[in-house]
Amino acid sequence: MADQGCSSLVSCSGLEIRVRRLNIEAKRFENVSTYELRSPSTYMTVKEPFIHVTTVDDSVITLKLEGDKIFPYFSDQAARSGQSHLALPGSSIILATDKETSVVGLWNPPKRRNRYSADVMFEVELPVSMIRLRFAAVRPIWQPRAKLPGVLRYGTDRRKDQDILGNGVDGSLRQFTLISEAAWRLLRFVQNLCTRSDKVCPYGDRLNRRNHIEPRAELPRFKHVNGDILARLLEPRLGASMLRELLRAESSSRSSGEAAPDFDTPVARYERFGALADDLFGAPSKDPVADTMDYLGKLLEPIF
Repeated sequence: MADQGCSSLVSCSGLEIRVRRLNIEAKRFENVSTYELRSPSTYMTVKEPFIHVTTVDDSVITLKLEGDKIFPYFSDQAARSGQSHLALPGSSIILATDKETSVVGLWNPPKRRNRYSADVMFEVELPVSMIRLRFAAVRPIWQPRAKLPGVLRYGTDRRKDQDILGNGVDGSLRQFTLISEAAWRLLRFVQNLCTRSDKVCPYGDRLNRRNHIEPRAELPRFKHVNGDILARLLEPRLGASMLRELLRAESSSRSSGEAAPDFDTPVARYERFGALADDLFGAPSKDPVADTMDYLGKLLEPIF
């Protein structure tokens, strides 16, 4: 159950969404409208005039209340076993979790390709499923959230300075940060380099190491940057020297007979890395490696 405005309540039980409005003269709530879902709900939030509902079989469905009627507004393109969701304030983006350990970013564009389908912006594959996503102010007051280029913030209230945290079914907590395309391209470029290294990813499979270094955007899952992999570069045994080594390393495809990836020479690889760093930081960098490592240190700074 959730409140909507000053005099309405929205409740969800089983397949039914019901809106009740307070009749001041009669001093009781009266039924205004109902809507029947296709599968039982697991979680609901309300942001007037929208009602966001996570369901067992249909991911997230957004309904709109106009007057005394509820009608579908948009929903996920795919049928997922929904777990929870988080609507980002001041935007048309909803983060949705499911029982298959995924987190997807759904965007309701001004002009939808399908009448009720939202676009899937990105898909995150995690080791465990997230039970809940929420904004949280967990940083100490002497360690505020750094203002970094490429880090997106939503809303105009206190939440814009809070972090997005997820509660896993195993009791773990995970932090989620939304970034711009320029930040994604640079960080994913570095991640793709890391997955090709035995020193950074000693247990990575060989399929990942044949991936192109240049970030690809064909599938939503490619829009995910794995902070756990990038955090390994911040370990004392690796650091900036490791990133320089990855950029200057000769390709192993020449000796192994594998297909050569893009930017297969140290010169081409370093030039592309520098261009991506310039796009993110907004100006030519004298030392893009040092600037990127400093950026990673602030972005991945522990918040607990």
